[in-house]
Amino acid sequence: MALEYGFTSWRVLKAQVDASSLDGRIIAAAIAGNAAELGRLLAGHPRTHAITGGEWDRPLLHLVAANGHAACVSLLLASGCDANQRDRIDRAPSVDAPTSPPSCWPPERTRPSRTTNIGPTRWAGPCT
Repeated sequence: MALEYGFTSWRVLKAQVDASSLDGRIIAAAIAGNAAELGRLLAGHPRTHAITGGEWDRPLLHLVAANGHAACVSLLLASGCDANQRDRIDRAPSVDAPTSPPSCWPPERTRPSRTTNIGPTRWAGPCT
């Protein structure tokens, strides 16, 4: 079917469809750290902060935390994302953050997962 529409494989076709959907655009903005685009998309569709995506189908807050996008973290927390939400392998978003958490991330929300022993959590950049 993908070949009939000019795509080399099903995976390429799926990536194109995902990128053009609202959820796909939100996930792409989150992974890229594009806070302005993410804010615009979330403002028009406030309940979409609960979607999951990326390589491991993770919540948005996990995606931005893992990539060190502090401005996106602030935006998602302000829009109502649960900072204690666990991903599929029971990890909190702060566990995957690359450097120390910024001041906008409440201290009680920076604890590593009870199932993970990776040392102190980390975070990159200030909250804006």
